Amino acid sequence: MPTATRNVTPSGVTPLQSLLSDPQDHFRGLLKDIRTTLGPNNGITASDAVRRTLQDMLEEYQSDEIAWQKYAFRDPTEIFTRNLVDRGNGNYNL
Repeated sequence: MPTATRNVTPSGVTPLQSLLSDPQDHFRGLLKDIRTTLGPNNGITASDAVRRTLQDMLEEYQSDEIAWQKYAFRDPTEIFTRNLVDRGNGNYNL
């Protein structure tokens, strides 16, 4: 299986790795990095390079329930509950 080329910062680390200096808040770091990558105008229809950067970040993210638990609200009257985590820039939301 071919290895995907990872986007790296000038210091030689991937965008997500640069956020891992605070191991307690990987989820917030991921949100911040998504917002930074998409900037004020891009959405999922952005360039292939932007989409690949987002894909790399999501693939590298190690989920930690404690970090994202504050965003999860269940409505017991519904089968599925969707929670808004970040409003994005008007072209995406999470």
